[in-house]
Amino acid sequence: MSLFVLGTFLIWFGWCGFNPGSFTKILSPYTNGNFYGQWRAMDRTAVTTTLAGCTATLTTLFVKRILSGHWNVTDVCKRLLGAFAAITARCSVVEPWAAVIWGFVAALVLIGCNIVVANVKVDDELEAAQLHGGCCALGWFSRRCSPPRST
Repeated sequence: MSLFVLGTFLIWFGWCGFNPGSFTKILSPYTNGNFYGQWRAMDRTAVTTTLAGCTATLTTLFVKRILSGHWNVTDVCKRLLGAFAAITARCSVVEPWAAVIWGFVAALVLIGCNIVVANVKVDDELEAAQLHGGCCALGWFSRRCSPPRST
């Protein structure tokens, strides 16, 4: 269990460098908008990534407690990674308040995917199909439903 949590924290640490580090030209100014170069966009990316993950963990704690009657650390770690997978596609363009909603929805999508997979009786202990299929699809289909960025 401790190695599972340690691995999750290492992935979290790496993700906080992956999403903001995806900007290729940090000092290039945006042509429209009020950002001063891409430093502000990198800040927003780090904040939205962290907010989505933290919201997913809190959502998982409470929803799984209601559904199963006990706390489960492995579910929390998996939902954290699911929220990161879901927010990665849009992390630089959503507002921080929308990232909170994003994490909430990503946790519910992953919980729902796990219920469907359990009913179909597919053995996927790592939840790789649900995490990458459900949460990444949420991020991929999100382009039309993302709130516009305020200027």
